[in-house]
Order: sequence, then structure tokens, then C-alpha cells
Amino acid sequence: MHRMGMRTRQSLLFGQFNSKYIRCDIATSFDTLTLLMFNLWNMKRPNLILSVTGGFDSALNIQFEKEFIESVTHVVLGSDAWIFTNGNKNEIGPRLVGETVYKNRLNLLRNQNSDEKNIYAIGVLNWANIKNRHELIQREKTQITERVLYRVSLHEQGKFVERKSLNSRQELEPNHTQFILFDD
Repeated sequence: MHRMGMRTRQSLLFGQFNSKYIRCDIATSFDTLTLLMFNLWNMKRPNLILSVTGGFDSALNIQFEKEFIESVTHVVLGSDAWIFTNGNKNEIGPRLVGETVYKNRLNLLRNQNSDEKNIYAIGVLNWANIKNRHELIQREKTQITERVLYRVSLHEQGKFVERKSLNSRQELEPNHTQFILFDD
């Protein structure tokens, strides 16, 4: 058996916003993940799921970035969509999605009587590829947070082996609302 730890409050602290995460085995079923997202994170069933990917070329036209953010905001809020990315701060797609979430959060803070909704941006990535993940482990040990443990069957009982060099690891995009982190 493998324990899957859940942090539901103050788990990944980036600036003034909290991002929730699930760290789980790569063999975790889709049904288990969706159950946790609906019941633990209280997410509503989406009418649309978007997947946004992008490369490392960070020299985009400012007008394009503005139109992308406005278009994604319009589509997501109009259809109760979730956006999935690889959660990498250094790639254009996830970074623009993060900016979209950030601007939506600021708008909600400014206009608290607004009918607008939250935008869900979910980064999905491998735990071994996260840069500075030791800081997340340290936060888990030092923060007092609400925690729920679930048992998930594990096909392999092997130990964690570090495969990536530090230079090839990903920084988490700080404005994503949730992360699904897979151990393999």
C-alpha cells in the first residue's frame, strides 16, 4: 500500500495565494483522482476541459498574450471549464494560464460582489521533476495544515530514485490553483 498525502490548506504558498496539491502514485486511477478533486477540493464538474501546452520561447507578442488571456478567461468563465497544463513556470502555455488565473483572482478581490467565478488551472507533473521540491517537503513538516491520508494500491514497492539533474527540473507556476504530482 502507498499513502497519498493531501494538503488542502496552505500547502504550496506562492505570494498571497494558496495552491492545493495531490501527490500520488503514477498508478492512481482516474476515478480516484476525480473523486478527490470533487470531494476534497470541492471542484464542480467541468463542462469543458482545456489542455494548454507551450514551449520555452518566451518572446511572444504582447498583443497576442493579452488576447490569449482575454479569450481564455471568456471561454473558461462562460463554460465552467478546467485548464490542465504541465505546471512549468518556464513554458509559455502554463505561464499565460497562470497570468489568466492571477488576473481573475485580482478581479474577484476588487469586485467581491461580482458574479464571476474562479478559474481552475491544474498543473500535472512528475514529483521527481520539481525544482526545489525539498522545500515542499520541509513545508509539509513545519506547517500545521489540514491533512487527509488515502491509501492507494501500489504496483511497485521500490524506493524513489532521482533521475533528473537539478538544471532540468521544473519550477512550479505559482498561480495555478491545483497540482497533481505523480511519483513513479
